[in-house]
Amino acid sequence: MSDGPYTPPPNPGRFVVQSMLALRAAVLKVLDVITPPELTVVEHTFALMRTQMIHVAAKLKIADHLENGPLDAAELARQTGAHPDALERMMRALAQIGVFRRQRDGRFVNNRVSRVLRRDALGGPAFPEYFGAAYHAHAWAELEHTVMTGKSAFERVHGTSFWNYFDKHPEHGAIFGEAMSRITELDVPGVAALSVFRDVKKLCDVAGGSGMLLAGILAKHAHLSGMLFDQAARLDEARARLRQRNVLSRCEFVAGDFFESIPPGADAYLLKDVLHDWDDTRCLTILNNCRRAMQPKQRLLLVELLVTDEPAYPMVHFLDMEVMTVCSEGRQRTEAQFRELLDATGFDLHAVHPLPGLSTLLEGIAR
Repeated sequence: MSDGPYTPPPNPGRFVVQSMLALRAAVLKVLDVITPPELTVVEHTFALMRTQMIHVAAKLKIADHLENGPLDAAELARQTGAHPDALERMMRALAQIGVFRRQRDGRFVNNRVSRVLRRDALGGPAFPEYFGAAYHAHAWAELEHTVMTGKSAFERVHGTSFWNYFDKHPEHGAIFGEAMSRITELDVPGVAALSVFRDVKKLCDVAGGSGMLLAGILAKHAHLSGMLFDQAARLDEARARLRQRNVLSRCEFVAGDFFESIPPGADAYLLKDVLHDWDDTRCLTILNNCRRAMQPKQRLLLVELLVTDEPAYPMVHFLDMEVMTVCSEGRQRTEAQFRELLDATGFDLHAVHPLPGLSTLLEGIAR
């Protein structure tokens, strides 16, 4: 039988998450000590294969097909249109690395890891669908260009920026947008629970995308009104999400480009995972436009993953490589680097709020 219906996990505190990750890192270090280094290098090299197998499983909706119980590869192939032998071999390999489980009778079932790939899961399949997509993988194949020049491999391969590429390929942009929404969904409870919103009357979510975060904050704080600022193409999706959360009547929508200007009229401005996409020069432009829209003493709220020397969780360093390789010379930053950007654009870093999980909210005050 299947392991049962998917249930979103509880939102553990930051200490719990970091403790689990520290324990995991310690166990992996012990294993590294007793594993021949040649094998370690080979296993790391095989990570490309893991990415592509999980990507294909996500695209074929394998986890959804297994929702009602175990299936053999032949039946999975019939339901997905895949080649039976090739699919069985891929599923067998995934089961060996702990994604899906193969029963003694040869049929496959979901496990706690594969359930994340279901369409109704909190994480969902969009991130592996995006990360393993051919256009994205082609950029990573040119990582050497980025390492040698500091310039975007994506722009070298595709002849355009990451963002302009999605204008020409909206089907890819839709998957990327869904992936970012699912990641944001993990941070919504922690951000919305912060006390920084108690004396805010109107919050502007800059480049708020699907409206996932703003909807969660407005649902938590009934006194707030919202402004979602993004490109016009994203606003229809956001309206639908805010309507679903019954907060549409408290939100206005403004289309625009944050490199040109940011609308005034709010008393706090929020940017989640925006600045890491850009180099310092373009970050300064965004922040200066925020400052011009704001009055002294108003809040600027930045949600980002901070670079630290803690070895427990390497994800921030992998994401740093991602934005360096794919985006326009983007980078993950340290707290000190954010402090410098804020100071240069008329803000004081007032407080740093660790969130459940691994993100951090940096609270700037306009001078």
